[in-house]
Amino acid sequence: MFKRFYERLFEIAPHTRDLYSESLTEEAIRVNGLLEIAFLSLDHPQAMFATLHTLGRDFSGFGIWETQSDLVVDLLVEVFAEFGGEDWGTELEKAWHSVLSFIAQGMKEGVVPKGAIA
Repeated sequence: MFKRFYERLFEIAPHTRDLYSESLTEEAIRVNGLLEIAFLSLDHPQAMFATLHTLGRDFSGFGIWETQSDLVVDLLVEVFAEFGGEDWGTELEKAWHSVLSFIAQGMKEGVVPKGAIA
């Protein structure tokens, strides 16, 4: 599924290809791990914010998510829809979009500007 995400990303924004290693396996593992950690934190609001901020700091500088999170969220939802089959619908699409946008925003809040002390 994440292979498809990167295929679509490079179709829509070819200039982003240089931001990623030749093998996208590492990138896919990184994104999958990020989503797993974030979702495991959803039941614990206080821990969730700390987790998202830590993820934002840890993933700072990887790819385009910081500067183009809307594109990343939209593409993830698009790919989820492709793989969602007949169970996929407008309600599920809106829910995923909301959750992924929330995760991206929480991560962006954790990013420490270059040169700043964390």
